[in-house]
Amino acid sequence: MRFMIGTYKLIGVCVTRMQEEYRMYCIKALNHYACQNGYRLLIFNTSFDQFYMENANEQGEAAVFQLIQYDMLNAMVLFSETLKDEPTRLKIVENCQKHQIPVLSIDLPMEGCINFSFDYSNSFEKLCHHIVEDHHAKRVFMMAGLQNNHFSEERVAAFRGVLKENHIPLEECLVGYGDFWYEPTRNTLENWFEIQKLPIPDTIICANDTMAIVTSQYLQDRGYQIPKDCMITGFDGILQSSYHIPHLTTCTQDYNAMGRALVEAIEKWYQGETTPQDYVIGFHIIYSQSCGCKDMNTVNINQTTQQILDRLQNSKNQQNLTCQLQTAVTSMTSISELPQMLEDKFVFHTMTFAVNENIFQPPTFGAQYRGDHTFSENVHMLYHRCYWEKGDPCIILHQRIVP
Repeated sequence: MRFMIGTYKLIGVCVTRMQEEYRMYCIKALNHYACQNGYRLLIFNTSFDQFYMENANEQGEAAVFQLIQYDMLNAMVLFSETLKDEPTRLKIVENCQKHQIPVLSIDLPMEGCINFSFDYSNSFEKLCHHIVEDHHAKRVFMMAGLQNNHFSEERVAAFRGVLKENHIPLEECLVGYGDFWYEPTRNTLENWFEIQKLPIPDTIICANDTMAIVTSQYLQDRGYQIPKDCMITGFDGILQSSYHIPHLTTCTQDYNAMGRALVEAIEKWYQGETTPQDYVIGFHIIYSQSCGCKDMNTVNINQTTQQILDRLQNSKNQQNLTCQLQTAVTSMTSISELPQMLEDKFVFHTMTFAVNENIFQPPTFGAQYRGDHTFSENVHMLYHRCYWEKGDPCIILHQRIVP
């Protein structure tokens, strides 16, 4: 191994919007197996997916990937599909290759990487087989995601393949597009059942759980019973799928298998063992109430309601903190007061607040630091503490911001 902090080796993780369920579950599983094998994760995350890189905010957030200290890392896990800016992805891979670091790319095959993906297509196909063959559905609609989107179109292809296999006329089984989201799904449903006035089909198979929940609620609001009048299935296994009544029949990624496979691939790489260039990780099908596999039974409403309320309360607390901070900032007389405000509002045992060395110096106020050169060589560490131990303000090399 190349580098260690104390007794630990480091795996870098580059991702955007890691708070999204799928990404968070995947990172948690990776962290579990990494810790078991003597690694720790060093995560570089942005709040934007870098789809609109001409936007100044997205450009600014993308600068976090300029802080990667490749000589500290033993491997890099790249959530490639979440980083929409191709030049950023390619630059990270190029820098890893220069430092002879293995790169593991998730959900988007990249040249020179060990590529990992979930088995979306085959899992969706199995779910379609279940509906058509086990439940004998003959008139089946599909709510697809985005048109011309790889993940959506491969599920459409799987859907049509199952219908053809079972000699079900394709012209009787419609495909609509809900863009993986609420409003477009509702628009498609209204077009089907209010404008075209189509009869309700045996089943509506949805390309994700969000669209399935919208579809289920839409039909229930109009007096239809799920699954008696129409079966509904989703895909992805989001938390809300188990709260919705009826509980969704869906598929969920095997996050543990992904986390374990990522760490095992890193270990094999350093041991000089031959590893596959592509890993495909399976799904679990959850057979539940919305297709009739499980009876509609009494659920613990108190427990479910409390879990939802806890999540809402956490969200409310975060929003309140943000509003309080915005109010406090308006009374500042100097930016040097900001670190203390952050300390008062956000309680983290380890936190750093650093700015470029000339950000306070007129007339440019650091305007030259843009694009590929966002950080000055030296930065002002206005505030930092590590496991509650507070350090003195200082000037350091920007490379030392990351431990």
